[in-house]
Amino acid sequence: MAQKPIAMEQLKQILQLQKDGVGIREMARRTGISLNSVRKYLALLSKDASVSEELTSKALADKAYGNDSVAHDAERLIVRMILEGLILIMMVRNQIRSLIAPQP
Repeated sequence: MAQKPIAMEQLKQILQLQKDGVGIREMARRTGISLNSVRKYLALLSKDASVSEELTSKALADKAYGNDSVAHDAERLIVRMILEGLILIMMVRNQIRSLIAPQP
């Protein structure tokens, strides 16, 4: 079952607790977030070593919740290219059909 993302304040609290050297179990106890969720968010945020207090809330949310706008843009571009390719194929197919179709 998919769970809702944790609140930004909880995410910031986890990062502060990590910075303070608090263990994962204690982080989970203090924040009321499951142990696995704490692990998940720490893993997501530790992919990039630049996680620090300088991150804006948006940048932190993007990292924690997987909001990679570059990936989304690339996916949209790929879908658009595929659709344009399909349209071109259909147009060529119709042209060929009109050339080989018997003329009345």
